[in-house]
Amino acid sequence: MAAKTRDRIIQALSNGPLSFYELALKVYPPDDYPKAWRYSRHGGPPGCYMTLSAMIRRMDLDEWSRGSGSANRMVMLPHRMKVHANT
Repeated sequence: MAAKTRDRIIQALSNGPLSFYELALKVYPPDDYPKAWRYSRHGGPPGCYMTLSAMIRRMDLDEWSRGSGSANRMVMLPHRMKVHANT
């Protein structure tokens, strides 16, 4: 059974901060989740970006920006969060 999105996020961030794009690649590898990387025909980001953004807000992860774009949006586990990913 595939790990839950929350557990994949915790596992990906357990070694330190990642850019939003790097996190998306680790949480939704294109080979395993090809549909997650499709763009809407109406424009906008890939579908996995919307789900990942919602999970970042729900998990109250630390975020900051080094500029515009997903490669410059950084995400990390808060210092107060205990890492208990089911691996």
